[in-house]
This record gives sequence, C-alpha cells and structure tokens, in this order.
Amino acid sequence: DHRLHQPSSQSAGVHRGNRGLAAVPGGSAGVQSVHARLHGEAAGKVRGEVMRAFRTLLAALGRGDPAMKMVLVVRTDLGLKKGKIASQCAHAAVMCCMRAATEGGRDTRRQLDSWLAQGQPKIVLRVDGSEALHLLTQRATAAGVIAELVRDAGRTQVASGTETVLGLGPERSEVIDSLVGDLKLKVGGFISAWN
Repeated sequence: DHRLHQPSSQSAGVHRGNRGLAAVPGGSAGVQSVHARLHGEAAGKVRGEVMRAFRTLLAALGRGDPAMKMVLVVRTDLGLKKGKIASQCAHAAVMCCMRAATEGGRDTRRQLDSWLAQGQPKIVLRVDGSEALHLLTQRATAAGVIAELVRDAGRTQVASGTETVLGLGPERSEVIDSLVGDLKLKVGGFISAWN
C-alpha cells in the first residue's frame, strides 16, 4: 500500500465532539498536521541526543577511562524526611554537574563526559553533623575534587542556610574512595546507592 498513513483522530489526541477544533485551521486535519510536525521534531531531537550520548560512550570506552562516580553525603542529624533527602541530593548532583561543565578545565569536562557515559553512578553516604561536612569539603578541595555544599532555602523542614548535603565529583572512583572510605551508606528507608 503506497498511501501515506494518516493517524486516526484518537491517536492524534483529538476526541470527537471537541469544539476546540473549529479554532484550528483545517479542523481535525490541521490538528493531525501539527501533531505530525511536533512528533517529527521531537523524534529528531531524541535521535540527536541518543547519538550524542552513544558517541560519548564510545569515546570513553575507546580511551579506556577509569571508573567514575559521584558521592552525595547526607546529614542524618537533621532528621530529614525521605522526599527532602531526595530533593537535596538532586540539588547537590545538579550543582556538581554544572560546576564541572562550566567552571572546570578540560580534564574536569572530560571526567564529566566519562561519568555521563558510564551511567552517572552515584553513592549516597551519611554523616552525623555539619562539622563532618566541612572537614570533607576541605579534604576534597585540597585533593582537587569538586565539592558542592547544599544550603537549604528554609521553606519546609529546616532553617534557611542549613547545610544538608555535600556533593563530591564526578571524579575517579579511587580518588573519591580515598576521601569517603570511612563513611557508611545512607540506609534506613532510603535508597543507599544509585547506579
């Protein structure tokens, strides 16, 4: 069959009896045309992103890059709820990535690319207070490792400016391990590690 397949009104997100079609040039056919165009543009963007990620992965594998990881260190003394911990860890991960992408040199960006190609491994660890976060931040900075400390905005569970999570990396696993090898995994109803 050489005819072009036309999506049905249901697959195009058009429901019979929808009065909004009168506002779309061409009615149902116009909606289908817009849907097809948007679908094509989105598919093209997704294909581009997939190919870019695939090329990054191949480059990392070809270089024989070492294992990379990011560590998120959570304060347990604050008694944060699971959702709050998750959001604070997300803040730390984004802050670390943005710093690696924008402020880091060529080696830092290469480490970021390698970490992304390896599936962005992250480990969540715990400490009992802000002093431990400060000490770890100093050690990481001295070792040349990205260290981003999250200070809460104070709109929910803790006061504004409270330090909640420290993000470290992305960095070579052995370097991260030398900094945090004595810390324990964050457990007790929360994800202990992401890979």
